[in-house]
This record gives sequence, structure tokens and C-alpha cells, in this order.
Amino acid sequence: DVEEDAGRGRIYLPADEMRRFNVDEASLGASRADEPLKAFVRFQIARARSLYVDASRALGSIPDDGSRLTACVMSTVYAG
Repeated sequence: DVEEDAGRGRIYLPADEMRRFNVDEASLGASRADEPLKAFVRFQIARARSLYVDASRALGSIPDDGSRLTACVMSTVYAG
């Protein structure tokens, strides 16, 4: 979605982190990823995976009224 969004002038990634990895708006819309963009994406993936692990520990605290099942299913879908 990043390339498509960038092509429409929408960027939802942290600007400070893009600068840290030397990633600019043009590279987000490019059809080929250069090394800075690959490193940036790897960093974002690692963070997302870490957050999913942290969140999974809290799933047991969600009421068991169907809400927990929904949260578990959505977590699995989005993490995938």
C-alpha cells in the first residue's frame, strides 16, 4: 500500500524515521526498492511484530463475550 498511497500524495510513515533511514517521498513511490528503503521497511516490520507480541499478551484481559475472539482473529489476520 505504501507505493500506492505515495502515488496519491499520502504518506502515513514517521517522517523522522524516514529521515533517519535516508528515505524520501520519491523512493516510496518508486517501483524498485533501494537499500535505504529496504532497511526502513525491515525496521518497521520488526517493530510491528514486536507490538503484536506485546498485544497478544493482553488479549486474555479482553472480556470473553465474543470481543476476545474478534480481537484474536483480527490480530492473526493483520499480523499475517
